[in-house]
Amino acid sequence: QKAIREYDSQRIIVRHMNSMGSGSKLKEDHFVQIAPGTVLSTLPECYPWLNTKKVVVKPDQLLKRRGKAGLVLLNSTWDTALQWLEEKRGQCIEIGRAKGPLTHFVVEPFVPHAQSDEYYVCIQAKRW
Repeated sequence: QKAIREYDSQRIIVRHMNSMGSGSKLKEDHFVQIAPGTVLSTLPECYPWLNTKKVVVKPDQLLKRRGKAGLVLLNSTWDTALQWLEEKRGQCIEIGRAKGPLTHFVVEPFVPHAQSDEYYVCIQAKRW
């Protein structure tokens, strides 16, 4: 097995769902990857929805239990998310066997829902 970042998995899912011709298109630009070189102040120019929608921000580093570790920001404005990112970016963490600085994050629109509606998706591919 090879784990991939949440951002990459979302891109794969959107690309393939859009190619299936269901009629409605998912927006590929409605999630943002923040890497070490990303200039945060320029993101709203490329992604205008950051200034108009509430967002979710979380590390995108193959960490388990991000929420329990206080590493998920929910229902936030972009201004608050920007401050949160500036605090968390580069911060050293230790969760289970994972240890090191927070370097990658994913930002996406906040969708209100019940905890019981939260799902974890695992896609496995095998080479034959």
